[in-house]
Amino acid sequence: MRVLISGLIGAAASAAVWFYLEFATKHEMGWLAIAVGLVTGLCVNAAAGPSARESTGRAALAAILALTAIVGGRVVYAKVMQNINQVKNVANVAAVVVEAEDAEGDEVAVGEVVAEEEPVAIPAAGPTKAMRLEKPTKDTVSNIDFVYMGVAALAAYVTGKGRNKVEPVDVDATAPNTDSAGDATTA
Repeated sequence: MRVLISGLIGAAASAAVWFYLEFATKHEMGWLAIAVGLVTGLCVNAAAGPSARESTGRAALAAILALTAIVGGRVVYAKVMQNINQVKNVANVAAVVVEAEDAEGDEVAVGEVVAEEEPVAIPAAGPTKAMRLEKPTKDTVSNIDFVYMGVAALAAYVTGKGRNKVEPVDVDATAPNTDSAGDATTA
């Protein structure tokens, strides 16, 4: 349980840092997915302890957590950016004063009530294509992003597996030498 929680924390924290960097710099940095994999694997391995043996189960857990953080984080990031862009678009549309004329030729600002019998045509100003951020799909994700995800999963697997190999124990080498009476002797 400790390994799972540590892996979740490592995956979430590293994905959050990755997407903060992308948001702050306004540049996509897909290669940072590898860092998410490394951090997740290291957190899983650290939670197992220094004397823990190699474990393919722990390695698989690290890879799954890393991929989940990368893919899930991308979807959440895209949704957040869409919401931010929608709020900006609404604010931009509200700030733009579209002027129209009522029946007497007076200028009317958007939102101003005009005589009910003559509605004012207000041009629809929606978000432009450049302002929208598409939801990530197979078509919007580049091939190099899949390579980064694969390397990230491999990095998580290798670092999550650990390094302490189980070596066979030689019983004769570790047992003290005894004589026929059962007394320990020195060699």
